[in-house]
Amino acid sequence: HCRKSLPAENRVARHFTDLLMPAGGQAGGIMSRFDASRIRKVLIIRLGGLGDLALCSAIIDDLVKAMPQAEFHLHTEPPWRQLFSNDPRLSQIFDYPIRKQPWLEGARWWVRLLAGEHYDLIVDLQCNDRSWLLLAVAKILGKAPRWVVSRKSGFPYSFRNRPHSTNVPAIQLLRMPLALLGIAANADCPVLFSHRDDIEAVAGMLSPLGGDSFGVLVPGCSAARADKRWGVANYVAMGAQWLATGRIRHIVILGGADEADVCQQVADGIGAAVLNLCGKTSLTQILPVVEAACGVVSNDTGIAHIVAAARVPMVVICGPTLATRTKPLGEHVKALQIDPDCFREHSVEVCMARLAPDQVLQELLGIDSAIQMISR
Repeated sequence: HCRKSLPAENRVARHFTDLLMPAGGQAGGIMSRFDASRIRKVLIIRLGGLGDLALCSAIIDDLVKAMPQAEFHLHTEPPWRQLFSNDPRLSQIFDYPIRKQPWLEGARWWVRLLAGEHYDLIVDLQCNDRSWLLLAVAKILGKAPRWVVSRKSGFPYSFRNRPHSTNVPAIQLLRMPLALLGIAANADCPVLFSHRDDIEAVAGMLSPLGGDSFGVLVPGCSAARADKRWGVANYVAMGAQWLATGRIRHIVILGGADEADVCQQVADGIGAAVLNLCGKTSLTQILPVVEAACGVVSNDTGIAHIVAAARVPMVVICGPTLATRTKPLGEHVKALQIDPDCFREHSVEVCMARLAPDQVLQELLGIDSAIQMISR
């Protein structure tokens, strides 16, 4: 089960599950009458965070291809709206900051939205207590559509999913609603779109490189999870070794504004071959930067999931987080796992040092070789 049960939720769920769901129903319960060809309007819910929304872009792609006649809307939050601002698959994006509003005010906005839009299907990819409660209120008030799907079971959802563990890859959990709807999960990496203005802006940013080949490093992550950083010394050593192979002439550093300190330290350590774009790109400009690159090395951070959409070779370094759960989607991505138990006994620096720069470089070049062989 994907949430901690609340007593009030349990009471409501028991009552309405017995009322609305067939006894003993699995995925083939009332969902067996679902007809994707009759769906005209769909709302997808995913409020945050960055990596999860990038993964959800693959789910959106499968939904749109399965229901090409339908109009698709997305409900997210303001920081992530720009990630989908150029997405031709979505005709409407709602970024009302519902998690920051008083509960009653947020619920009123939500009910008004559903009452005005008349959706045929709601796909809840948020899958937490808040989305459950909002959908339950809408269902009780008669404002939710017949078809509401998530990986949860029972009211207010229109199916019963099989019991499942949450200790699995995030993409596996996100794909569960597709399976319940009878839709194939075909998207093999995030699917994101850049505007022409972003592409032109990136061309200007990369102009100092003179068209030479380059690799990308993402040495930061949010300050709140600094324990996920591989470390400045490791990135400096690995970057120097990468340049020494002759496969690239430059290194571009990407990251958010709150990672500027570590990005600058890596840039200073490597030297003149670096173009530091940390804090200088929007979310929608990351993709065109990486599409021109030879490869990427990144910490386990939200940016890595955007980078995965470019289909270039990438190594993601996972320390205290589990690679089996957080690896970006794609066969062109390899996650290297440092033993998480180490971080319970030793410092971040000691544990991260267990993964040598030359090992990371060899793994990256191995992905590159495999992709070249497949392309031939």
